[in-house]
Amino acid sequence: MNKLQALQILGLTGTVSKSDIKIAYQRKAKEFHPDRNPAGLEIMKMINVAYELVKDEIEITVHADKEMESYPQSLAMALNAIIHLDLTIEICGLWIWVSGDTKAHKDQLKSAGYFWSAKKTMWYFRPTQAKSFNRYRGKREWSIDKIRASYGAITPRKKSQLRLDK
Repeated sequence: MNKLQALQILGLTGTVSKSDIKIAYQRKAKEFHPDRNPAGLEIMKMINVAYELVKDEIEITVHADKEMESYPQSLAMALNAIIHLDLTIEICGLWIWVSGDTKAHKDQLKSAGYFWSAKKTMWYFRPTQAKSFNRYRGKREWSIDKIRASYGAITPRKKSQLRLDK
């Protein structure tokens, strides 16, 4: 994630100050608190990474990208749509990758906005206008292992796992 992506995830555009960044972070943290959103824990991890990346900036200018401003909401909806399914879910960078026995859940994945990657034999979710924002552009030949190594991978815990861990 770069600084521009981090600021857009926080919903910031135009010229922003350090206090604007802090206020935006607090709003996103309140909106995606895990007690309010089943996928909130994973989204908060992404928001925390974005905040850590830009929290020390004194002033920075961000060009408007309405698609990325709504990315946390899109991510939450996409995760909430499939989190209850018996699938392997990974968040790599700003994308969600899904594997396992997905054939039975094909229609649910499609309706939630996921796309099939034949080369990786996995489903993925990305922002709807990701072609202009595609961080994997030119990396289609990358294996999923190389993507995991480059962007990190977070595996969201299911609600049943959360109850067992407490």
